[in-house]
Amino acid sequence: MTDRPNRSRPTVWRTLRTPEGTRTTSRLAMQSARAHAELWYQALREWETKIRSGVVMPESHSSGGRMVPVAMGQSSGGNMGSSILYAQVNTPLGWLSERAVSQAMLLASDPMLEPIKKGAGLASLADERGGWHPNKRQAVAYAVAVLTVAQLLGDPEAGIHLLSLNKSND
Repeated sequence: MTDRPNRSRPTVWRTLRTPEGTRTTSRLAMQSARAHAELWYQALREWETKIRSGVVMPESHSSGGRMVPVAMGQSSGGNMGSSILYAQVNTPLGWLSERAVSQAMLLASDPMLEPIKKGAGLASLADERGGWHPNKRQAVAYAVAVLTVAQLLGDPEAGIHLLSLNKSND
């Protein structure tokens, strides 16, 4: 029998790319994905809204097209205008149309979004000591759901974080 040196396997660190193109370890990518998902999760649970109003002024078109005002009033220039009210939801991307956010949630068609809409579900995706919530499977499912909504709303980081979550589940 020959004596062989005791060699342990080298640690293989998977690296991923950030939105800026730099490399990061899978652990850092997971932390970043969890933090970003937490922002979206809390925003969708809280559903902080504000009502905005605006005046839409008709534009003159040479083709003869006209806008039919909903509510009529006159601007200082004598033009007829319409007053509109719309709701916005506070998200990590800023204030977005409530309708756009609702439609993105419908398009995502994920059953994990139902409790979020009602303000229910986990209080947080993260454990206060670090890492995922003790029910990691459920927390990751919520993270995938809210990041899918974020991606549908145009969040450039959401897709990268979804890839990180999917690679970690492989």
